[in-house]
Amino acid sequence: EKAEDGRTYGETAKDDVMDTIRTLYAMKSHAADYDVTISEEEQTKIEEAAKTFMEDNDAETLEKLAVSETDMVTYLELLTYREKLHDPMVADVDKEVSDEEAGQSTVSVVKVSTVGTEKDEDGNTIELTKEEKEAKKEQAQQVLDKVKASENVAEADMSALAKEVEESLYASTPSFTTAGSEEDTLDQKVIDAVSSLEDGQLVQEVVEGTDGYYVVRLDKKNDEEATANKKESIISEREQEAYDKLVEEWTEKAEIKVEDNVWKKVKVTDSVSFQYKPAETSDTGSEEDAADSSEEDTADQAEEDTEE
Repeated sequence: EKAEDGRTYGETAKDDVMDTIRTLYAMKSHAADYDVTISEEEQTKIEEAAKTFMEDNDAETLEKLAVSETDMVTYLELLTYREKLHDPMVADVDKEVSDEEAGQSTVSVVKVSTVGTEKDEDGNTIELTKEEKEAKKEQAQQVLDKVKASENVAEADMSALAKEVEESLYASTPSFTTAGSEEDTLDQKVIDAVSSLEDGQLVQEVVEGTDGYYVVRLDKKNDEEATANKKESIISEREQEAYDKLVEEWTEKAEIKVEDNVWKKVKVTDSVSFQYKPAETSDTGSEEDAADSSEEDTADQAEEDTEE
C-alpha cells in the first residue's frame, strides 16, 4: 500500500529503521566522551536476554525475522549505550527555573461547548444556530446561578451543580502560567476573567470564549504544587531539546557506510509475531527497552504489507 508520497509503507518503515540504526551507532561512537561503558554484569544480562529470545521463538519465526543471537546482542548493546548516555548528555542543562516563568494559577471551569456535533454530507461540522447558542448560554447561566447560591462558593462542587443542569456537564481544574505564556491552552478570555480575583472567588458573569460559555472560579492564584510540576516540565523540555540537538549533530556527522545492495534485499512482506521476556533482574533498563523497541520496530516493519 502506498502513502501520499508515492512510496509504500514498507519503504517508509525501512527508512525509519535505517534512521534508528544510524542514530544508535552514532550515539555509541560518543560513549567514550562520557566514560560510558557496558559493565560485565550488564553484558551478561544482555547475552542471557538474547539467548532466551532465540530459545523462545521457533526456527520459522526466527527465519522470518532474519535475526541471529549475535544480532540480538548487538541490538541490546546499542540500546544500553543509548540508555546510559542520556543522563550525562543532559547533565549541563540549566536546572534553574524562576517562579515568574513557572508560576501557576488554578481554576475550576464548567464549559458549555458551542461547537456543533452534527456534520453535513461532506463531513463538515454544522455550526449551531443563534438560537442554539443562546440555549447553551442559558445552561451556563443556570450553572453560575447555582454556584452563586451555594453556602460556600469557594468549596462548592461545581461538577455536581453542573450535572443538575445537564448530565453531560462537568467541572475541570486546569492551570495556567500566572505571568502569561504562549503555551497556555486555556481560553484567554477565561484567564483574563480571573486576573483580578483572589482565591475562591467566582467570576460573576458567564464568560464567552471562542468555542463555548464558561463558569469560572479562581481556586489558587499561586498553586505551589502546579508550579513545582511546571518547573519539572520546563527542565524536562530543556533536557529533551539538548538531547535531541546532540543526537541530531552526532547522526549528521557520523561516518556510517550502508551497503545499499544488501539493504535493497530487505523487504517488508509479512506480519510476524514473536516472544520476548525481558530479564526481571535488569537494573540498566536495556532489556526492557529492547522489548519495547524491538517489538515496536518489528511491528512497524512487519505489519505493513507492501506491493514489492
